Amino acid sequence: MKVERVPGPWRLARLVMGVAFALAGTQGRADAQEATRPADPVPAAVATNPFGHITFGVTLEGYYQWNGNEPYDRVTPLRAYDTRANTFGLQQTAILIESAPDVAAGRRFGARVDLQFGQ
Repeated sequence: MKVERVPGPWRLARLVMGVAFALAGTQGRADAQEATRPADPVPAAVATNPFGHITFGVTLEGYYQWNGNEPYDRVTPLRAYDTRANTFGLQQTAILIESAPDVAAGRRFGARVDLQFGQ
């Protein structure tokens, strides 16, 4: 039986693929070992806070309106909401309040409220 040698570039490709598969296999074993390890207990500060699961968020959206014609009274005609030229403006602001469900913690349902104000 004759064994054929693999040409140079293909030998490198096979080597790289072999190393990649070997590393992927060791990662899978590490994940399996991590899954069998017992979970860390919940810190006392989180366990005593009844609002610890609620997430708050705020967003602001602004812009700068520029008119290259430079009108003398800074009014841009034929525009609905952005009528003033060369000014900063607040387009929209939003507040987010969310409580995601977590079956392990005994919360089977969640809620989310988005309050938005702006043009």
